[in-house]
Amino acid sequence: MICPNCGNHNEDNATHCFSCGTTLNTMVKTNSNAGKGLAIASLVCGIVSFFCFGIVLGILAVVFGVLAKRQGYRGAMATVGIVLGAIGLALYVIMLIACGSMSVLSSYM
Repeated sequence: MICPNCGNHNEDNATHCFSCGTTLNTMVKTNSNAGKGLAIASLVCGIVSFFCFGIVLGILAVVFGVLAKRQGYRGAMATVGIVLGAIGLALYVIMLIACGSMSVLSSYM
């Protein structure tokens, strides 16, 4: 349960907020699995983006991670997926630049 006063996450069966002491009996329970599938997809896309289809999977990893966070997923999988997707995308761009510069250099030799 999320406290409406301070935003602290409490156990579902808690009667008072652990952080501020607000009574939680009027709380609406949160779905802890909301966005978990998107977080997993983000993580998988982020990891695979290092090996193939970096531009597509890197973008998908970032998008899926952001969507998971917007749905309320609080785990680290979404964040790690976003970071890995961004790194995979950056590595793909660096590889394209390096390959392009190699082809330009080889044309001068």
